[in-house]
Amino acid sequence: MDMQYILDPYACAMYIVSYISKGQRGMSNLMQLATKEAREGNLDVKQRVRHIGNKFLNHVEISAQEAVYLVLQMSLRKASRQFIFINTSPPEERTVLLKPLDYIQQLPDGSTDIECMGLIKKYAARPKVLESYCLADFAAWFDVSTNKKKNDSAMQDGNESEDGNEDELDIADQDDNTTCYTVGALQFKKRTKAKVVRYVRFNKQNDLENYCREQLMLFHPWRNESNLKGTFETFQEQYKLLETSLKEKEAGYNHNSEAVDQAIESLDTEDNDFLHGDIAPNTEHKEQLDRKEMETADKKKSSEPHEFYDIGQDMGIAVNNANMEELQKPRIPETQYHELVNNLNVKQKEFFYHVLHWCKTKNQPFYTFLTGGAGVGKSQVVKALYNALLRYYSSVPGNNPDDTHILLMALTGKAAYGIQGYTIHNALQIPANQGYDYKALTAERLNTLQAKYHNLKVIFIDEISMVGNKMLRFIDQRLQQIMGTKKVFGGVSIIAVGDLFQLKPVRDGWIFNDLNTDYGPLATNLWKSLFTAFELTEIMRQKDDQQFAQLLNRLREGKQTQEDLALLKTRQVPPESIPSHATHLFQTNAKVNAHNEQMFSLLNVTKVEVPSHDIVTGDVTNTVKEKIISLIPHDSNKTMGLMSKLSLGIGQRVDLCINVAVEDGLINGASGVVKYIDSTQGQQVDIVWVQFDDHKIGEILRDSRKELLHSRIYRMWTPVTRVARQFRIGRYKNAEILRKQFPLRPAAAKTVHRCQGDTLKEVAIDMSGRAVQCHIHYVALSRVTSMTGLYIYDLNPGKINVDIRVAKEMGELRTVRSMKTCTPCLPNIEGSTTIIQQNVRSLRKHLTDIKCDSTMLSADVLIFTECHLSENVTDKEVDIGGYKVFLNFPSHASPIHSPYGTAIYTRDSIVIRQQKSCNFNNVEISHVTIDTMTGTLQIIVIYRSKTVSMQCFENALKYLFTLIDSSQPTVITGDFNVDILKDTPDKFKLHSVLMDSLNYRQIIHTATTDYNSCLDHIYTNIPAAKLQGGTVLESFYSDHKAIWVSVK
Repeated sequence: MDMQYILDPYACAMYIVSYISKGQRGMSNLMQLATKEAREGNLDVKQRVRHIGNKFLNHVEISAQEAVYLVLQMSLRKASRQFIFINTSPPEERTVLLKPLDYIQQLPDGSTDIECMGLIKKYAARPKVLESYCLADFAAWFDVSTNKKKNDSAMQDGNESEDGNEDELDIADQDDNTTCYTVGALQFKKRTKAKVVRYVRFNKQNDLENYCREQLMLFHPWRNESNLKGTFETFQEQYKLLETSLKEKEAGYNHNSEAVDQAIESLDTEDNDFLHGDIAPNTEHKEQLDRKEMETADKKKSSEPHEFYDIGQDMGIAVNNANMEELQKPRIPETQYHELVNNLNVKQKEFFYHVLHWCKTKNQPFYTFLTGGAGVGKSQVVKALYNALLRYYSSVPGNNPDDTHILLMALTGKAAYGIQGYTIHNALQIPANQGYDYKALTAERLNTLQAKYHNLKVIFIDEISMVGNKMLRFIDQRLQQIMGTKKVFGGVSIIAVGDLFQLKPVRDGWIFNDLNTDYGPLATNLWKSLFTAFELTEIMRQKDDQQFAQLLNRLREGKQTQEDLALLKTRQVPPESIPSHATHLFQTNAKVNAHNEQMFSLLNVTKVEVPSHDIVTGDVTNTVKEKIISLIPHDSNKTMGLMSKLSLGIGQRVDLCINVAVEDGLINGASGVVKYIDSTQGQQVDIVWVQFDDHKIGEILRDSRKELLHSRIYRMWTPVTRVARQFRIGRYKNAEILRKQFPLRPAAAKTVHRCQGDTLKEVAIDMSGRAVQCHIHYVALSRVTSMTGLYIYDLNPGKINVDIRVAKEMGELRTVRSMKTCTPCLPNIEGSTTIIQQNVRSLRKHLTDIKCDSTMLSADVLIFTECHLSENVTDKEVDIGGYKVFLNFPSHASPIHSPYGTAIYTRDSIVIRQQKSCNFNNVEISHVTIDTMTGTLQIIVIYRSKTVSMQCFENALKYLFTLIDSSQPTVITGDFNVDILKDTPDKFKLHSVLMDSLNYRQIIHTATTDYNSCLDHIYTNIPAAKLQGGTVLESFYSDHKAIWVSVK
């Protein structure tokens, strides 16, 4: 028995209420935080409900008894009075429900009658006998229902009245105590006991205009909400006019409102736990002992972590996971896409066409490693391939263009943003703190990813050097689960991109090493057994500084010469000669911190020190909370990246220290300069304005927070505010620390590891120290774009080294595991004549693409069909340097916008004996005879439209052979629009004419279009020993591939 004298009635009441609701106290704070996050997260209504609901469902503590009541749908409480909430927010901020879809579909075009009638609209539609009722009285005293019969009739007519029809007013006394009014389909029934009215309650001091609008809306009768101001310009003026009557009416609904507000504010800000000990000390002491016993039991008990439940699917939302950033990756415009591909060098195009051709023609997955030193343009190849594959898979019949066919991933947020992709953890839903022990996805998350990736074909993993062997195995297992197959990587093709001559993965092994934990040594080495390599060698970043580029290539593999070291030493300058704004790179955090502190001390402008705000959450005592606070380490690597004390100054270089919004470029490592610091009167820093080096970073945030701008703020500055992150310390499993701090860190200096993947204009490097990581010199030096932007404190050349394991692996990748391209290289045989033919789908549109293609320009004769030509086109308009052109304009073609026309280009050095048009039956036939080193060669080019019948085509071919000398070496090529991969009557008829009767051979046996059909053919009477080729060349600008043959 715990009996005490009660000296403080308020404390007694507070104790009773808090005792029965103590489990909800933490939830209340959590829900407030969740509501704020949802409101500030630019989410739609459904997503807000989902966000708040998930917070509640996954954090609420519930007793067994309460769970039973909920499952059985038994009432948890009873009240003598009902309540009703009136949404007094401005009309533009209110949420409305839509009428049923069936009803909306029956509405006439242009109708706006799509919203259900809420309380406010029903009040506006009240009968005239209730004219004097204000909104508060109406909500408290009347229940509004729908007359089923009249409502059905109105729904059928599709013209339900929102305002009601006064002619239909009917008063029906259902009994002696109840009065019911009917207006149209609405029934207004008066209650015998009023409801308790609740509303938004705008603060009079902070938002006077909305407060006055709310008072007028609630306590003064009205019909049209837009007339609340009366004849005045503001709500305040109308409120002053009616203030007396408004206050009289309000008094009936608000009793001691100021005292209640103060009490609520007191509860929110004060900790009254100390009163428990005063009122019931024995009970409190017993509960403290129970809590300690539970903590001890929790430490001994090893339970599975709570599974996250997502209510999104229950709400009918086809949602991605809440922790997954949705990046908008629209394909780039056509002109930009063509320019991107045309600017690729020879090796880049070789890899580009290999991947594109494989994806178009083969059903098996492939695994390849695109490598090369820093600056060789790997990212450009990835961008070009992504857009090419996006276009191809979207065009395949039966494919949904909105499906995810290609996935771009990288380990870090910085690398992911660089390719406009996902982080690996977010893309595959790998918890960041889980480690590498594989744990399968829950059914809900698996269903979400399967719906998203069910048509996934290719994955790009950028900066593969950061991915270790354990992470690679994890990716394999996750993809197998998502794709529902035991095939390696779920049967999805993988393109790994990066350079192994980089720093070793953090807390993981080299990707090519065998796993060394559990059964890892017995498992297949995924990297060595699957991946082949293709290496780019031409450095694009420093292409204007070839001497430096060649030096980097040698240094990358530890093959630097004395001349290289001498050249680097010319960039070794005194510290005072190094620009202060140049990014300084060191090996250790100690040197980085010392330099950042020095640079901060030299700032002669506004400087502030911002301490973090740390709160301990969880069911622990205040004493334990204080102890936990005292144990927080100063190392930000152990506190989710947020610093305990952040020094900031105007003009200071800073980095973001965590991923804030990957889709907006606000990622860990994003660099900029502090331009302004917004502080309140109490000197608390509210906003730090940063101008990021890349103006695209923070673009979305700047657009959404324009209201923060003022006269001192430039529109390109991005507002950075505090973020909150939670982390645990030591052995306290029941408590977490919630730290609020600006996600910034000084960045005048960085470690080399942190800047891996960056491209910088000016860099100052200090490699001094005894212990030096392998490859760190190359990583540091290759960050700078040119030799002139490089400054060296201490090169420490004796420590330049390469990991022998990496060198051995690269040796294997360059030899026995080198990638063999599936696209042919045209031979350069002296004395041979190479012919390339393609359905180009508009010559003028793709002329630049042809001119930028070195493979095309290696041909002696270039032939293009379906050129979209007319007689108005001149030779000059379609000129290709080094070639003579012959144009065949068919007579049946339209003078404008014609899909027809053939163009034949012959190298200037070749002698042309004759060239003429032999069009017949609407079939384009061009005849060119040239002299080659081995004799005369006839080239016949044919284009047959699908509109030309096979009989007409057969007659045209017979006509052709009356004009040419069939005894001469001849090549007949073109687009025949007959798929010879299928046994059809058209195929047999064509072969009967050309092959059976005239003994020509057809040498193209693979698909020549993106639709796996062979419509482009080459027929010849030349012996096979004198021919080479008969294969296809991949194309990015046409759905027809080019075909080629070389005559020796």
